[in-house]
Parts: sequence; structure tokens; C-alpha cells
Amino acid sequence: MLEIVKMFPILVAYCTFNENGAVTEIPHDAEEWTEIPMTDEIGGYERKVEYKATKDQLEALVQLSSTCSQQIAFQCFFAPLRSQGQDR
Repeated sequence: MLEIVKMFPILVAYCTFNENGAVTEIPHDAEEWTEIPMTDEIGGYERKVEYKATKDQLEALVQLSSTCSQQIAFQCFFAPLRSQGQDR
């Protein structure tokens, strides 16, 4: 567990250390695969990911980090993926 700043509650995180440094992972509610039913409707599915950390905790962790990224796995056939109105 990381205590980023005394004013925040304790943040649960998983850290993996290697020769290049460390990777910190924050748990969230979208860890499992989700099957999405087929739809012809544009924007027919949306998923909000809830992290097990507050926005302030995440912002503090980003400030303390040299890099920050998020990974999303998407397996489909002929399904478009859009983010903020842009095709991906």
C-alpha cells in the first residue's frame, strides 16, 4: 500500500519492480472480460471504469511518476472503437 500524501487516505496499489524501475497498477472494477452484445446503434455501449482510488490520489501518483499510461484490451470482429468522437 502506498501513502502518497498524508492528507489522502491509503491507496491500494500493486508495484512490480525490475531493472528499469517500477510499474504501479491501481485496481479498478473492469478487471474481468466483459462480453458486449451486438448492436447496430452508434455508441451502443459505453463503460465507465471506476478506479479504487480518488481523483486526487490518481493525480498525485501521476505527478510523482516519470511516465503514465493506461492499457485497454479490445477483442472483436468488425466492431469500430471510438474515443472522444474519434475512430481508433
